[in-house]
Amino acid sequence: QIELMKSIEKKFTEDGIKPTKYHIMAFDEVKAIFAIDKSNSEEANELNKIRKSIMFKVNIITAEGRSSKVLMLMATQSPTAEVLGGVKANLTIMSLKVANDSQAGVCGFPQKGNDVSAKDLNGRGDGLISINGQTYRIQCPM
Repeated sequence: QIELMKSIEKKFTEDGIKPTKYHIMAFDEVKAIFAIDKSNSEEANELNKIRKSIMFKVNIITAEGRSSKVLMLMATQSPTAEVLGGVKANLTIMSLKVANDSQAGVCGFPQKGNDVSAKDLNGRGDGLISINGQTYRIQCPM
């Protein structure tokens, strides 16, 4: 991990870009990366090995990333336990409107008392974020 960070920093320096205080990793549509293929084909088995290796490394980064100044952004249109289950504990989760109660629960924003559920958001950038156990309603630009 240290060697990776050093190589990234070296690349920035060579390109004349001043490194920031943090390294940012972004994953769009993490379901494509993390979802295990349940078919038993040779190709699926090989992809699953790669996915499990990536998930293992992402778990290490999410667990220790803040202290190493690594920020990870992950996005999915399908928040399921299969996709987020392994890394969810170490993430700050922000959710926009989701399709159902199950997805709202996986995101950590089910209906609780008077709190709004992620399923009941208005859409168009209406969202929820949890920081240090406190839920905030936010408006994202669209």
